[in-house]
Amino acid sequence: MDRIAMIAKDASGIAVKMTEPIHPAPALNGVLPDMLLLQNLPSMLVAHLLSPLPSDRVLDMCASPGGKTTHAAALMHNQGIVVAVDRTADKVKAIEDLASRLGLTNIQAIRCDSTTLLTPTATSTPSAAPFEPESFDRIMLDPPCSGLGQRPRLKDLITLKNLIGFSPYQRKLFHVAFRLLKVGGTLVYSTCTLNPLENEAIVRFALDTFGLQLVDPGALRLGGPGLRWSEDGMPDGTRLPKGLTDQERLLVQRFDPAQSDTIGFFVAKFIKISADVRSAQ
Repeated sequence: MDRIAMIAKDASGIAVKMTEPIHPAPALNGVLPDMLLLQNLPSMLVAHLLSPLPSDRVLDMCASPGGKTTHAAALMHNQGIVVAVDRTADKVKAIEDLASRLGLTNIQAIRCDSTTLLTPTATSTPSAAPFEPESFDRIMLDPPCSGLGQRPRLKDLITLKNLIGFSPYQRKLFHVAFRLLKVGGTLVYSTCTLNPLENEAIVRFALDTFGLQLVDPGALRLGGPGLRWSEDGMPDGTRLPKGLTDQERLLVQRFDPAQSDTIGFFVAKFIKISADVRSAQ
């Protein structure tokens, strides 16, 4: 029986109920809620790669539910400021509630589409947007993505059209992130998908378009290298975007559930070396 048939309304057969945990570790849900926050291993890596200082002004462009936001704020010892942005009131409230639960007061959660952070909008308050160019020391960009790395997952009804539709919006967010980041500042890009069009291809776009340079994660390397593919395209003639060089592939991190017991995830760290934009892609 395939997965879709297994979860259909009229499915029949044998079901299995787990009565004992596989691992001996106790459940931590609800334990010390004002001190602990459960995160997947790759997600925890993002704030450490960002390495924010207590004096920094940090931006989390797609922040809900707030795990990476609060992690960065904690690493800053509840000092400086972390501006956490998301598009809906419910998502902003989720960030505010989590910050309150953890006793973090250096987080400013605002409702805004991050593609408009440099432009006044009807939904932005005077204290929220627009922001001046180069007004942030460090930026986290974990954009909306296809989420192919999430697990457990019985089925995924995403279409090919949906799958290729995320990268244009991710590129728009990158344009804004680059302009908001100070020269010498750090940008960490991450997704919870395995789709190379949203991962390695976005990194290629960023390197070719902006004054950005990949940073070696050093001791914080926990994932594998980026994917390699031929620019000759698919057997049906479909052309693929330019990929990363072998050296660049070693500077990004890809987490594959087939190779490690984690969610599927991708992360890359950049430093802004100049304000140059080399093309208008």
